[in-house]
Amino acid sequence: MSEFVNENADIFEDEPKKQNIVIRVLKWICEAIILIICAILFYRCVSSADHAITDKVLMNEAFYKAYEENPEELKVEKYGMQSPWVSIREGRLIEFNQLYYIPLLQQMQFSIKYNEDLTNGEYIDIPFKLVLIDEMGNEYNEYWYETAQKERYKYIRVCFENIDIYSDDVDENGQEIRHTYKLKMEMIDENGQYNYLCTYNLYDGKTVCRDVKYTVKN
Repeated sequence: MSEFVNENADIFEDEPKKQNIVIRVLKWICEAIILIICAILFYRCVSSADHAITDKVLMNEAFYKAYEENPEELKVEKYGMQSPWVSIREGRLIEFNQLYYIPLLQQMQFSIKYNEDLTNGEYIDIPFKLVLIDEMGNEYNEYWYETAQKERYKYIRVCFENIDIYSDDVDENGQEIRHTYKLKMEMIDENGQYNYLCTYNLYDGKTVCRDVKYTVKN
């Protein structure tokens, strides 16, 4: 009986066969490829997000002063925009987004995003000239801005001054009428001359908006 038990024990005590080295190498390669693909996808997700300046509330001395005097009245309103992309030459696009309006200061803010190779060369200042035009043809060119860059894209966050969207008129249905604004852009060329680039309907007079939360840091 004991001999029979020992014989069966020998059967079940075989050492596990070592895995073929070729199979092991192939497994390592597959795992490495999966890790690389995951890293690339993660990088693409992070790099495709816009720069933080895109939705920033620009603040100047007038903003800080108004906040100190009456912070409850200093509201920043966000309005919807039309199709953000405008097609430029050779398939290049310019994107406009995050339209804010500050009623107390009559400031209108928005962002411009464009590919860095849209312009020829580097400029100390922005390579564009911007003008807001209302429905009556009045032009407004008093603005200031901040710039940023992420990957191959450049960003301009613009704040126009003395922009009043309220017309104090109503339509035949008693609904409030507001001024509308379009943005005209000109771009500098290699000779230092500005040429027409595009026009974008920035604000269509709609009244639907929501308040933007912001933090004041002097």
